[in-house]
Amino acid sequence: MKRLIIPLLAVATLGYPFLVVGALSYGLGEWLAMVMLALLLLRSWLQPQQRLISLAGMLLIGAYAITRNEVLLHWYPVLINATMLLLFALSLRQQQSMIECLARLRQPTLPVAARPYLRRVTQVWCGFFVINGSIAATTVLLANQQLWLWYNGFIAYLLMALLLLAEWLIRPKSEPANDH
Repeated sequence: MKRLIIPLLAVATLGYPFLVVGALSYGLGEWLAMVMLALLLLRSWLQPQQRLISLAGMLLIGAYAITRNEVLLHWYPVLINATMLLLFALSLRQQQSMIECLARLRQPTLPVAARPYLRRVTQVWCGFFVINGSIAATTVLLANQQLWLWYNGFIAYLLMALLLLAEWLIRPKSEPANDH
């Protein structure tokens, strides 16, 4: 079941802006809210590390379900950026930053010398979440659904991919010692 649900959650999350615009265009906002609430509840259960983000999303979508205020659905990307900013920023107060924790999932024995770099990358992501969340909020406040859809459904993901690529390109590479 987990193998089916987690990819479905990823598709729903990535496609959220398109799902919102489509559902609202056909008067299916309530159905979308029910499906999203169920998916977020499943994500909270299946991916405990995503619990805070899932809970925040459930609160926002639940508020829409109660009020039927469609604008609430548009604030979800802003909420996700704010939640990610909070998680990444709080990790900077810990011994291991968020990026270090994520890096240790792939390479448990990272050199101590990598820590300052990983902390800096976490700070860069914090900056990204501030800027991205601010732009996402602007798209909501401008009340232009097409702009909201394009930014939150495409441009924001493109910017994340560019940041990941840039980090990968400038990442210090471990090279074997060369005594020549």
